[in-house]
Amino acid sequence: MSSSPAPSRRRRPHFASEDEDNEGSSQQSSAPATSSNKRARTNGYNNDSDAESAAASNSQESASDEDDNEGGDVGIVPRNDEGFQPGSIRRVKVTNFVTYEKAEFFPGPNLNMVIGPNGTGKSSLVCAICLGLGYAPSTLGRAGEVGEFVKHGSSESEIEIELEKKPQDSQNYIIRTRIVKDGNKREYHLDGRKSTNKGVQELAKGLSIQIDNLCQFLPQDKVSEFAALSPVELLLHTQRAAAPEKMIQQHEELKTNRKEQKQFQQKQVEDQERLDSLENRQQNLQAEVQRLHERQEIQDKVMILKKRIPFIEYQTARLAHMEFKQKKQNAQLRLRALKERVQPILQSVQRKQALRDQVSAVIVERERLVKNTEIGAIECTKKLEALDAKIDGIDSALTTENGKETARKTALRRTQQDIKKIQVQMEQPAIEFDPKSWNDRIVSNCYHHVEYVRD
Repeated sequence: MSSSPAPSRRRRPHFASEDEDNEGSSQQSSAPATSSNKRARTNGYNNDSDAESAAASNSQESASDEDDNEGGDVGIVPRNDEGFQPGSIRRVKVTNFVTYEKAEFFPGPNLNMVIGPNGTGKSSLVCAICLGLGYAPSTLGRAGEVGEFVKHGSSESEIEIELEKKPQDSQNYIIRTRIVKDGNKREYHLDGRKSTNKGVQELAKGLSIQIDNLCQFLPQDKVSEFAALSPVELLLHTQRAAAPEKMIQQHEELKTNRKEQKQFQQKQVEDQERLDSLENRQQNLQAEVQRLHERQEIQDKVMILKKRIPFIEYQTARLAHMEFKQKKQNAQLRLRALKERVQPILQSVQRKQALRDQVSAVIVERERLVKNTEIGAIECTKKLEALDAKIDGIDSALTTENGKETARKTALRRTQQDIKKIQVQMEQPAIEFDPKSWNDRIVSNCYHHVEYVRD
């Protein structure tokens, strides 16, 4: 698994043996001991402990002169005096990250291998590189939130990655990522200044680090996805990882040109088929065209005949007009003669019409008076009904008052009888009160009551 950058003028990273890795021991270091007794295996150090072994794979082979000539504008990637290419990982430091409490790794300039038993933190180092460079946990195919990478019992974790500088820069790039478990937040600092996820990813992109490219960075949980890539997808990922940007652009232009060529060829075939179809249709329509010309000549003759019709219609209509005009004059003469004959009758009719109008006016006036009378009668009827209702109410109230008077008289008689009884009682002599006898009776009753309770 390799996370080393793949710029446009670099060859694809290679994997070396452990012996080859030990040869580049110029960057030898070991992780500091932690409270959990975890140590990191680094280049040149073969620790006896099986607890942890780590080193970041972050090296590239320089292209040979023959490859440079074969690749056209593909040049040799410059290395520094220690053999590191720009963008190579120089140092990875983690604190409270997954299984690590505190560890620091110093990869070498060539192929780095991480060897150790299962559960010792090899994949944790890979996760630290991915998350520390600003990529999402989904790239790893493991946890869904960054807070799940914080060590159990801790509230936050920290990842610090040092990348080899470009030749024009004075110092290496240091990316410090702080992961807060509460809220699944990440905070970035680039070269000591606060930065953003976008800024960190732009730096990685500028160094041609492609964590999201399975041909450059292949996590353990993404192996099945890598195996499922089609040859076309695999070629695209390989070009992104190993080919220069210009070659990728040329490949895209080539695909675009090929697509346009296919479209033009398809269009040419379609146009040729359409032309053949139109020629066949033209030949088939030759007889139709001839018949169309003949029909056009007939239509022209019909049009001329139609233009002559109004003149004939005008002559016919003029003769009919003269005839009806003469008939009108004759009818007017007969009308005047008839009017002279029926003049007395018309005068009689007019007098009768005047009399009829007078009678009609009288009828209308009489009908109005009758209607007003009916309205008055209706109002009188309503008033009479209201008075009847009022009388019924008064009768009911009178009956109620009579009942109350009868009850009052009955109550008065009873009261008088009670008064008489009281007067009779008052006239009788008063009963003498003997306190001593009453006290004796009360005491005797109490004694008997006590005896009864005891029994």
